[in-house]
Amino acid sequence: MRTAYNAAEQMSEPNFPITLEELGASFRFHDLEPGTDVMIGEVLVRVEKLNHPGGSFGFRLEHDGKSLIYASDTEHVGDTHAGLLQISRGGDLLIYDSMFDPDQYLGRWDNMSRESWGHSTWEAAVELALAAGVKQLVLFHHGNDDTVVAEIEARARERFPHCSAAYEGLEIHL
Repeated sequence: MRTAYNAAEQMSEPNFPITLEELGASFRFHDLEPGTDVMIGEVLVRVEKLNHPGGSFGFRLEHDGKSLIYASDTEHVGDTHAGLLQISRGGDLLIYDSMFDPDQYLGRWDNMSRESWGHSTWEAAVELALAAGVKQLVLFHHGNDDTVVAEIEARARERFPHCSAAYEGLEIHL
């Protein structure tokens, strides 16, 4: 059973302090389904459902022979997510939710498991990057301070050298 979703709801309390009407712009909303391909101008957008409470989508953007895969708010559970693996194959850049260190995710840091929160680990990001054969990986959606993020980045680079942790102002040219 599918529940109707009003896209305007994301722009209301407690998520956002003003309404859509106050933004002074025109909006058109389109329902997206996993496996959907959408053209936006010259950019092909491929859509895949991710694993997050309340729902989430990942996207592959293709333009001028380059591809970027964006997978925010997703939790790696069990085997590599087949749909996400499919849209990531051969990508130039994978940006992946890497909020937790694996020990933190499992609750070994502080006896508080983060399983089922809808966020992933740097290890899951590296596994997906390797399985998909992407050229570059960016870890983001950090849930730790800069020192821990730097340690995570170093550990991830040992397994996937073309990896970096996102930071404010980061620019990547494909």
